[in-house]
Amino acid sequence: MKRNKFSPSDILELYRLGKLSSGKAAEYLNMERFEFIKYASRLGIPFIDMDMEELLTDFHRARRMVIKGFDLLAEVKSAAALRWVNAVNAEGSYGRWDYVVVRKPEDIPLRMAAVL
Repeated sequence: MKRNKFSPSDILELYRLGKLSSGKAAEYLNMERFEFIKYASRLGIPFIDMDMEELLTDFHRARRMVIKGFDLLAEVKSAAALRWVNAVNAEGSYGRWDYVVVRKPEDIPLRMAAVL
């Protein structure tokens, strides 16, 4: 076990401030990365911390994504995604998730506004 000069609260604060990655923080606390992310989330430190400007920037990038054609497995994929969303929501520490299929790019802003 590697000793470090920081207390667990120091490590959490450095992570919260963005000065330490989740991987390094987990390493210092002798945890797996996913375990650390869940631990920090339970303490109110989000894994993804975005303000509205960052969210809108990502949204506009996402609008430029490749649009796929017909998918024979669309129903299977949709059912799997809904199971995932329900599991994440049942766990409770990652906020509220929704799953929506949007067929036309111009409908994205309306659908995003409906869930935000």
